[in-house]
Amino acid sequence: ADAQTAGRGRRGKAPWQSPPGGSIAMSVILRLSSVAPERLGRIAIAVAVAVGDAIGSATGLRTAVKWPNDIVTVSSGVDGTVRKVGGILIEPALGHDPDGTPVMRHAVVGIGINANVPVSRFGAMGQASLAPASLLSELGGPVSREDLIVEVLRGLDQVGAMCSDAGWIETRQRYEARLAWRGRAVVLGFPVEGSNADRPPVSGELVGIDGSGALVIRHQSGALHGFHDGEVRVRIADLEP
Repeated sequence: ADAQTAGRGRRGKAPWQSPPGGSIAMSVILRLSSVAPERLGRIAIAVAVAVGDAIGSATGLRTAVKWPNDIVTVSSGVDGTVRKVGGILIEPALGHDPDGTPVMRHAVVGIGINANVPVSRFGAMGQASLAPASLLSELGGPVSREDLIVEVLRGLDQVGAMCSDAGWIETRQRYEARLAWRGRAVVLGFPVEGSNADRPPVSGELVGIDGSGALVIRHQSGALHGFHDGEVRVRIADLEP
């Protein structure tokens, strides 16, 4: 789409807006029958790597990933401030084989990238959960949306292979190499809904991700815990040794 007026993000967050000619707002159907339903978490990880690589190839900008699906830049300061330049939303379509075996039909991959959006426009775009940025504001000049879309599509064409057992180890390593706040003390909060209504936040060191794509946090006790949901933020002071 050339413009967006009512986009949505994780857990139905809305509305997301983008002015005509300023952003990339695209949805792609990926046929991923080779990806088992229990490995759905791998898709978001692989897509995040593909989009980050595409931005780097098309513009030269090095981006990071704020788990699980935000494409960001990270400041070098102590506070580790992130600025969001893009986001990813995965909606899988599951089904069953004739024998009743669960299978992946396809996945709809929604990708939004703030390309040539001036900083002055962010206040009206409804993107307040993270400090917003654009490729324009980070690079100091406009980028070719067409070139970037081509690179994104090239990357998405590799997602099936990236999620396979043969490709997953490398995909996981590439994701962790750009994972924001890895090795830092973080706090993981949870949406106030359903079974999470009274769930307290979790603090610890952000270690990486596990084989399913879950975020791994090391508690001060040394125990490792994996999480499939939540909103991570960095703590100002690192944990005491």
